[in-house]
Amino acid sequence: MHRCYGLILFVVLLCSVRLMAAEEKDRWGVGVQPIIGYDDDASWTFGAHSAFYFNPDPDNASQELDELDLTTTISLNGGANVHGEVTKNFKGNDRALNVVLGCEKYIDYFYGDGEHATNADKQTFTSIDVPFGVSYSFSVLDHFYVSAMYDFLYHDIRDIESGDILVDDELVASDETQSSGLGIGLLYKTTNPGIYKRSGYQISLTSTYYSPALLSSSQFEYTGLSYRYYIPFFSTCVLGFHIKGETTRGDVPINYLPSLGGNKLVRGFGGSRYKARNCIAGQTEFRFPIWWRFGATVFAGAGETADTFQDFGSHIKAAAGIGFRIAVQRKQNINIRFDLAYNSDGELVKYIKLKEAF
Repeated sequence: MHRCYGLILFVVLLCSVRLMAAEEKDRWGVGVQPIIGYDDDASWTFGAHSAFYFNPDPDNASQELDELDLTTTISLNGGANVHGEVTKNFKGNDRALNVVLGCEKYIDYFYGDGEHATNADKQTFTSIDVPFGVSYSFSVLDHFYVSAMYDFLYHDIRDIESGDILVDDELVASDETQSSGLGIGLLYKTTNPGIYKRSGYQISLTSTYYSPALLSSSQFEYTGLSYRYYIPFFSTCVLGFHIKGETTRGDVPINYLPSLGGNKLVRGFGGSRYKARNCIAGQTEFRFPIWWRFGATVFAGAGETADTFQDFGSHIKAAAGIGFRIAVQRKQNINIRFDLAYNSDGELVKYIKLKEAF
């Protein structure tokens, strides 16, 4: 195991040095991670993650970046993933087009919903996902944007482990499904442009309606509210806060149920560990440099999932941890993050990912 981590650090450092030599003061850049990653959901993962960016107007200090994210991975537990995301800005920052497309096979778990989730009921299954999403946003006032969205997801569950919770639970469609919906988003942001956020805040509200009229297998609604706030300290340190609430209604497929955990929100829990119709969660993180391309972070988060809002307050889960950062692209602070979190269930969870959690 120690040799594996030594290999990870060697490859990451080699990648960092090569990218440092390639960095120039121009309007574009790239951060490349040869993935030798790990988290407790996906086991060891190998592949590559590239984050390309282009500045359409480098003379404009407030110009947002055009971005292209590409990921290809294979996991030792049988998973595989190809994923791409493109963001293109028009007319300065007044218009933006975002497109997501991918194909993924992964091993997932279901423990029951909300406060009823237990290890005793854990079921393992294989998921096949083909997501496609497109959104177009436009500015209506200073810092305020409205977006129209379309979301599609083909989802198939296979090789379900023995047990009947996943199949019979009235909350979820556990067979082959396709979800197709139209939505609207509202965003108010004062954060700095670029990939790495240092200052300002963002408030976003999204709501998407899925219907058989749009060729969806089931009819349901998803609504999410998110708030992010970043405070700079000593020019190189950042204190960040993130609060998120999600709610669903209707015949909700399992993969659209709000969940607590994963490698982005409340790190320390598996992304499938706690699922229910509603979720409220928050986290805070302090990032600081160490030397050269190395940095660190401390973070903590808490949240809860529940079938009804009346059930909130009795099953709060919390986690906290530390992280180590290696910058593979310093102009935009594209970091590889090594996070270690300990949760209120007494579990230690590890992550190796590209780019910050929020």
